[in-house]
Amino acid sequence: MGIYALVKALHLFGTGIGTAFFFWSSCNADDAARLFAARTTVRADYFFTLPAVVLQPLTGAWMIARAGFEWSDRWLLLSYALYLLAGLCWLPVVWLQIRMCRMLEAKVAGDAFYEARFESLRRRWFALGWPAFGGLLFRLLPDGRQAGLVKRVLIIGGYGNFGGYIARALAQDENIALLIGGRSQSRADEFAASLNAVNPASGCALDIDGDIAGRLREIGPDFVIHTTGPFQSQDYRVAGAAIEAGAHYCDLADARQFVANIGELDADARAAGVAVIAGASSVPCLTAACIDHYKPHFATLESAV
Repeated sequence: MGIYALVKALHLFGTGIGTAFFFWSSCNADDAARLFAARTTVRADYFFTLPAVVLQPLTGAWMIARAGFEWSDRWLLLSYALYLLAGLCWLPVVWLQIRMCRMLEAKVAGDAFYEARFESLRRRWFALGWPAFGGLLFRLLPDGRQAGLVKRVLIIGGYGNFGGYIARALAQDENIALLIGGRSQSRADEFAASLNAVNPASGCALDIDGDIAGRLREIGPDFVIHTTGPFQSQDYRVAGAAIEAGAHYCDLADARQFVANIGELDADARAAGVAVIAGASSVPCLTAACIDHYKPHFATLESAV
């Protein structure tokens, strides 16, 4: 799992839905079961929901910066407001849970217990839970859902000749956040800033002859475009690293052996659920496309020069 995917998982950690259902389902049980459910719910809030209250702003801010979103995007402003609403509802919910737990402890111990008071607290607890839960759902719709369409496209050799052409062509696509990769962080940053991309582009220092697998896990791209040749002397370490990072892969290879043998990665790519495309260049991709286009005009076509 890449770092970006891990942070996304942490960001959704501790929603509290399960423990709330557990507490509510114990309403008609005996006193011992109700007390057990109340204590478990209070503990779960400490162990899960409280860390989530701290983690969600931190992981959310990290993902916003990493994905290149504008902090003032409308769907993000809505998310901030709904998070605040959920927090304002959660604080009294915690107090209500603790209060109900103490009342049940007193009842089990044989002390006075006021059922009407307990039911009043439970109804308030239930009512306050809906705005918090609704905030979680509405943070996904409608604009938050659109954020899932923004894909992080890493162009290795992005400030070079071919990589630059590709970057400029993709810069105005609102569904793409560009990552410009190369050995020089400063050059990558400078070129990324010059693109004036719809979604802010960022530079990434990397070296295909170094720990490229570890670097791709750190960056967490959705798609890797490899433009750094020559491919005649390269192996499949970049493509393999992309597969390991769970990213689709495409290169501009024009080396016959490199392109012809790319199929050896097929099983790994299928297992990871990603596409691996080699040779998306003038040769063999465009050449083959021309042959396919004009082939019907010839009785036979044995060679192309």
